Amino acid sequence: MKNYALCLSALIMMTTIGCFSKAVQRVADGITIDSGEIPPDMATDEFVVIGVLKGKDGYDKGIKMAFEGYSGEYHLQLGDDIVYSSAKASTSCPVSLCRYVIDFNIERYESSEMDRLDGFSTRFFIHDKLTGQTYTRKGRSSMFGKELQAYLKAIDRVRSNSEFIIH
Repeated sequence: MKNYALCLSALIMMTTIGCFSKAVQRVADGITIDSGEIPPDMATDEFVVIGVLKGKDGYDKGIKMAFEGYSGEYHLQLGDDIVYSSAKASTSCPVSLCRYVIDFNIERYESSEMDRLDGFSTRFFIHDKLTGQTYTRKGRSSMFGKELQAYLKAIDRVRSNSEFIIH
């Protein structure tokens, strides 16, 4: 009976992970330059992405996990301090290279009176430090880490079509 419960738990977990993976990919497919959620220069320029940490374990863990799946170069930054850099990224980075900052806002939402499911969700954005322009995700989600994974997958897709991938 114990083995049956373990097998059932493993099957449920694998199914759930598969569903999340498909959902993340589906969301990523809708995030494009044309939708205004990704800076157009990401398709043509060499860049390093800066992920903003918040100093809160739950959020920071989700940010770190999402960036682990990102194939480009990045820095994770808390305030003005770079606390982690991908293996290839240099810790001294001019604005012309480290121009894109990914961050998020927490938004409170109120559901209809009947279901009373008020809560919070996150909306990610990319701020271009060179131009001062901000590219905001149209969607928001209470699944913080999955939302960031989708955004990074979309950026990876744009990067993979670029000739300026840092080696």
